[in-house]
Amino acid sequence: MRIGELAEAVGVSTDTVRFYERSGWLPRASRRDNTYREYGPADVEHLRLIIDLRRLDLPLEDAARILGGSRLLALRRVVVPLLKRGLAGAFILVFIPATRELSSAIFLYTTGTQVLSVLLFDKSDEGNFEVLSSMGLILVVGTVALVLAGFRLVGRDFLLRRTAS
Repeated sequence: MRIGELAEAVGVSTDTVRFYERSGWLPRASRRDNTYREYGPADVEHLRLIIDLRRLDLPLEDAARILGGSRLLALRRVVVPLLKRGLAGAFILVFIPATRELSSAIFLYTTGTQVLSVLLFDKSDEGNFEVLSSMGLILVVGTVALVLAGFRLVGRDFLLRRTAS
């Protein structure tokens, strides 16, 4: 049975079948010599089960478990992609103010180590503005690089709030 026949038997579009196959919910079909996908009766039942689970409005993690996935697979394929944007945004929102926080850095300062914010404060007191400005520039460039890496990793809209429409 080819992809069109499978989609017609279940009552979905061929794009839906391809989506479920790409995302791993439907096992990869074997290929014929002419590279057409070949599906069997087990694939029809599996796709019907997926569609029925979607209609029941089960949480995605539970649906992955019902379809035979382990907890680790459900976490890796369902939970982690959903948490990725929120965790990256939270990290950046915490990291930027933490780099400017002087009072907590004073508690971390010992004779053997020097925290960057305390070092900047010392250079300012000494009047060594050349070193101070270059260190500040390095700090700003590092922060911007971290934010750009977060944008590239997670997407540009991870800090935007979405309203229900």
